[in-house]
Amino acid sequence: MKRLKIAVALLVLVFSVAIFSQSPYLNTPTAKDYPDSDAIVLKEKIVFEIESDGKINQKVFRVEKVLTYQGLDHIGDPLVAFDKANQTLEIKKLRTYTKEGKVIDAKQNSFTEMTPFELEKSPDYTNIRQMVLTKVGLDIDSVVETEYEIKDFKPHKKDLEKTLLLREDIPVLEKEIEIRTAFSKELKIKLFNSSENIVKKDEGTSKVYLVVFKNLPRLYHSEMSNGEEYLTPFLVFTTASDWAEQSKYLNGEISQGLKEKTQEFKDKVAKLTEKCVSLYEKVKTVSDYTVSDYRTIDWNLGDFNYAPRKLSRIFETRYGNEIDKALLLGRMIETLGLKPEYYLYSDKLLPEIGGEIPALSIFDRVVLSVNVDGRTLFISPTASLEEFSARNIWGRKVLKIGENQNSLTIIPAPNVKNQIVFKAVLEPMENLKMKGASSVLLSGKYVNYESALKNGLETAISSLISSAIKNAEEIKVSAVEFTNEKIEAKADFVVDLKKETETKKVFANLITSIPEISLLKEFEGKRKREIPKLLSFNGDELYEITFSIPENAKIFNLPKNVSNSGDIRIYQDTSANEDKVTISFGCSIGKNQINQKDFEEATKSVSNLLSDSCRVVYLEEKKKK
Repeated sequence: MKRLKIAVALLVLVFSVAIFSQSPYLNTPTAKDYPDSDAIVLKEKIVFEIESDGKINQKVFRVEKVLTYQGLDHIGDPLVAFDKANQTLEIKKLRTYTKEGKVIDAKQNSFTEMTPFELEKSPDYTNIRQMVLTKVGLDIDSVVETEYEIKDFKPHKKDLEKTLLLREDIPVLEKEIEIRTAFSKELKIKLFNSSENIVKKDEGTSKVYLVVFKNLPRLYHSEMSNGEEYLTPFLVFTTASDWAEQSKYLNGEISQGLKEKTQEFKDKVAKLTEKCVSLYEKVKTVSDYTVSDYRTIDWNLGDFNYAPRKLSRIFETRYGNEIDKALLLGRMIETLGLKPEYYLYSDKLLPEIGGEIPALSIFDRVVLSVNVDGRTLFISPTASLEEFSARNIWGRKVLKIGENQNSLTIIPAPNVKNQIVFKAVLEPMENLKMKGASSVLLSGKYVNYESALKNGLETAISSLISSAIKNAEEIKVSAVEFTNEKIEAKADFVVDLKKETETKKVFANLITSIPEISLLKEFEGKRKREIPKLLSFNGDELYEITFSIPENAKIFNLPKNVSNSGDIRIYQDTSANEDKVTISFGCSIGKNQINQKDFEEATKSVSNLLSDSCRVVYLEEKKKK
């Protein structure tokens, strides 16, 4: 009997091992292999297909593995968006393999259809839905297979097109992208920032484009601020023929929307602008109204076919996507007797895209331009003029919406250098106070002209001075030149040299710092980067402060010098004699794409600039003879 029990136990053990050994993911990486990641993608295959009648289908198969407890949340409840009015979503598989060998399939109650958070309280967009896929049986070392298909049951998209980032915030061991088109459809496709090849072949009645990636490293979202993700591999494709076709289509949609006229709309514009004196005030008023009074729907414009709703409906519902709000703002500007122009652009820098693939999917924003009193304003329907103006789009590639636009356009930047020059001379007053006289020059993209118009030039200049010299107060500003390309001003102020240290011998100090407007702020407190850094622009900065030492004081300690070179030059030079101290610091940044090595060196230099040993002049009391 005892032998029988042992035999049964061994049989059960063998059977259990057999089940475990049948798992297809036994020898896959663990947390030891990826200590910085909470989960990994073992494999993903995405297939896009456009049929001869224009219907588009998408198939996704994805295998993920949990490495940490945080990974349970990371992959636990993905959202799949689809257009319920035009598409069907079929969940073919949601299966978990546990490390103990269990295989757990999701039940019907694991799938919950919902309104996307971004589209809540937006009834005109109720066709767009999300399915929540609740994965079951998750634990550390669990592997989950997800498979679904989204199919058009009627054509509703102008083209099949995508801009696909290939890296994710977790490592991907293998990713396969396949695009299938009917022979009647021509596909334009390009892979950026990758040496992989796109394999093209004919298969039955389809043309097939295939690209496979292995071991894509993790992408750190903390490193993304200006579109740095587009320095990594991404794929762009479209069935559109050229930019002329795209621009003509968009022009037709905008023109159709502008045909609708209502007296109520005209009355609203008249009421909004009745107290405005200048044409600029009127344009700014309707811009602020569009931005603040109409809720912005932050959703992929491609899901709306880059087409606006009816103008009357936008006006009535008081919400809209970026195209909707651009139409609304454009009509308001037309009501003022002006003729706006419309552009698509991206708020990412997208440095590698030359415009050879005519895909609207590379764009995510709309901007209008209008000439007001001889000055061209660039106006966003979702941001105030203080937040977005001409300087934000100078040098950007855009698609102008209109007839016969055969290529992308670059918005020309003014022929002026991006520059800050601040020079101050401080002379002693009574009670450890210094009287300062300074000159300030801001040019190019350092000039936020619209903000200075609204808040006053004194506010802009005072902010720079008070952040460059601590305890600067009573700042009085007078303008020398004030345009949207250049601000030149004089400013007088007072600085209190009061002691801010525990060192007994020190009785006064002058403290400098990096102004908030400075590009050097981009390197403050940052860690090492995995990918290059993109700056919104490059420029030169000089801050020079000279002060006479009070008669009852002498130098106790001077700031240390800082120096480096290359495309990012960051420096500080301090010189002194018995009577005066001169501190010069600043930067010269020659390009806006900064590699990892230069970025790391820059962060060290900025860290030094912000240390007390580099930004404080300590004074001690001079003994009386």
